[in-house]
Amino acid sequence: MVISKRVRAKLLFLEGKTNEAIDSIAHSENPKTVSLWLAILIDTRRFEKAYEYISKNSKQNPVWVCEAISVFIETGRIQEADDLLTVKFATDLCNRSRGELVANKAASQHVSFYRCCRCAFSG
Repeated sequence: MVISKRVRAKLLFLEGKTNEAIDSIAHSENPKTVSLWLAILIDTRRFEKAYEYISKNSKQNPVWVCEAISVFIETGRIQEADDLLTVKFATDLCNRSRGELVANKAASQHVSFYRCCRCAFSG
């Protein structure tokens, strides 16, 4: 079960078993699990490993786009971060023009996106 894998990985990470946490979810294709995996890589400053994954997955999933932007920034790929950030904001704006329900969803995603990106910029 995917959820239990994420919980297990979080517990391993909190216990200081970082490598085990990373390995336990490394090959998942579930976007939420990939997001957690990238977050652990970022937290442990394994930016190049995270970049390798992101660069091989040219269509970033909205669930882990914040982590992708953080990795681009941390590895000095500012133009890639800016390009992805521009696409994310443009997508949110387009979604908002489709109706109030979609706009509310996009707005709530934007809040999470902002929080994540704010962390990336706060060194």
